Amino acid sequence: GLKEGMPVLAAPGVLLGRISRVDFGASEVITIFDPDWREPVHIGLKKKEGILVGGYNPTISFIAKDAEIQTGDIVQNVSANYPIALALGEVVSLTEGAADPFKEAKLKISYNPNFMDYLLIITDAKD
Repeated sequence: GLKEGMPVLAAPGVLLGRISRVDFGASEVITIFDPDWREPVHIGLKKKEGILVGGYNPTISFIAKDAEIQTGDIVQNVSANYPIALALGEVVSLTEGAADPFKEAKLKISYNPNFMDYLLIITDAKD
């Protein structure tokens, strides 16, 4: 009953990725640690916008330079591809260049992706 695109959670309410391929007896998952991952996010209580850029150390890019962002702010998914407001992690540091119109934040996740006992799959998500 699994289908491509179904959300995969690292824990209840915590987005890890999505099913990218389904074969008989096995499925593949693309995660936020994939360098090709790009999805819109909201940061903090004021819901400032950014783009989650996947990779070994996921970052949030394209944050408006004047956006009030702080370390510890929660980062949530806002992509229509997944249930809204699934957590991704929290801001651990911010950087901005003098000539750059955007700032960037490093994402701290709440789990160790190398030691996961189980994953949750949302099977009734939007087709």
